[in-house]
Amino acid sequence: MGSQTRRSDRAGKPYARGSLRADNEDHGPVPSIAARLATPPPLWGSESHVEEFFAGSGVEIDLRRETFTLGFESVESWIRFLETTYGPTMAAKQRLDSTGTWQDLRRELVELWKSFNEVRDGMRVSVEYLLVLGRKRG
Repeated sequence: MGSQTRRSDRAGKPYARGSLRADNEDHGPVPSIAARLATPPPLWGSESHVEEFFAGSGVEIDLRRETFTLGFESVESWIRFLETTYGPTMAAKQRLDSTGTWQDLRRELVELWKSFNEVRDGMRVSVEYLLVLGRKRG
């Protein structure tokens, strides 16, 4: 982490791609600013967090609770999908495989998702989320 790569786009213009971390001194003040502004994704489901984040910003927010249905062939196929496409799960698998503990966590994930499953044949889970609409005043 904390690395930066310089590349060129198709037009030959240079651009940089890298990760921003608060403990990464070699990128100047941007990482520490990003660390202060970036908040964990689960907090964006908290109305009070979102209201506090936008307080005094001049952005008028409208918050609504919505639901979507996550459907998959089975809980097992959902977990396989997460293992191969979802960054946090992929990282956990890589890290825990090296210690021999991934299968334990995997079993817990399967049981957790089974407890949310609303159908016997396949997988269907209703997920609530907070829709945040912002409008800049003025």
